[in-house]
Amino acid sequence: MIVVYNKSKCCGCTACASVCAHRAISMEHDEQGFAFPHVNLDLCTNCHLCEEVCPLHESPETNTARQTFVALASDHREQLTSTSGGLVSVFARYIIEQFAGVVYGCTGKDCFHVRHIRIDSIQDLPTIKGSKYVQSDLNGIFPKVKTDLKSGRYVMFIGTPCQVARLRKYLRKSYDKLFCVDFICHGVPSQQILTSAINEFDLDDTPHEVKFRLKEQGKPSQYCLQLTDKAGSVLYKGKYGKDCYMTGFIYALFYRDSCYQCPFASRERVGDITVGDYWNSDKEYDYLARSKDGLSQMHVNTDQGMRLYQLLSDQLRVEPISLDKLLKHSGQLSHPMPRHRNADIFWTLYKKSGFNIACRKVLSAEIRHLRLQPITNIVFNIPGFKPLYFLLKKKLRK
Repeated sequence: MIVVYNKSKCCGCTACASVCAHRAISMEHDEQGFAFPHVNLDLCTNCHLCEEVCPLHESPETNTARQTFVALASDHREQLTSTSGGLVSVFARYIIEQFAGVVYGCTGKDCFHVRHIRIDSIQDLPTIKGSKYVQSDLNGIFPKVKTDLKSGRYVMFIGTPCQVARLRKYLRKSYDKLFCVDFICHGVPSQQILTSAINEFDLDDTPHEVKFRLKEQGKPSQYCLQLTDKAGSVLYKGKYGKDCYMTGFIYALFYRDSCYQCPFASRERVGDITVGDYWNSDKEYDYLARSKDGLSQMHVNTDQGMRLYQLLSDQLRVEPISLDKLLKHSGQLSHPMPRHRNADIFWTLYKKSGFNIACRKVLSAEIRHLRLQPITNIVFNIPGFKPLYFLLKKKLRK
């Protein structure tokens, strides 16, 4: 019987509830909005199947990347309508068009219920595009994946490393027609926290879709919470540094407890392919056409991953890069995000005063710093100012 003695060890993946044939396990939410398994002892037969699919009891197989790249989609439209380089869109499109397969990914079409869905049509591909900075609901998804695989369909599953790991454990065997793509993950807030943030806005209409990254041609995508109505009209747009939700997310203020001890924040990956942003801050890859419209990093980890990469090589633009360099570029390839020093204070204030008040109080120093950053950048770019500043700082310390 599955029992969560330590919440920081449970990621709320639903694998235990999905595998239970007796429906003895339900996912119940705690006061922070995170789901944990609850066992109905009257229905439980102590078959221990829930324990077998839980990675708490046995770690899943992981792999170090065989090849790593900086990459982008050859199709400019895929790149522009994606968070970074558009790789996942290329993968998903190929699975649907060439294999008549199905793709499972996260949608933000309902801002009050961000969840994984199943698509088998190119027309539905836009519904799962873009990053989602909230924990997606996986309820009922794992059994659907298994049904598709057993019927002989090609399946691509896109998710966080913990979601991919739990799916593999739930399936309990490998499938030649399954492709798993994981992404480099910071951590996940709960749907409750996102809903609280949205409900505190004074909006003209009921919000429908949520987006967390926005991209303008020729510029890297920006962290930005955007809400639109059913007609697509923008009701709210708040950028990182001004919007509390996005700022709290970046500073790891209100993640699930397990995220701060994530065993998958490592070079060892559970996906066949791993993707993530590549910010190109050193301008090394400026020579790539359209690099300013977004670049991704891609880790090819398994035989399945290599198979997919080779099938799609003509639809991608890639440049090799060392894994060691990517480890320096992306912290969550070597360690989890550290819990914000004021996280406990945030949760206490959240219960008493609501989301925005709690967030602004505990992040006041960070928000002030971010607002002053543009001025600081201008001053430091004045010729001769930077060496003079550090010289004076050194003398003052003495």
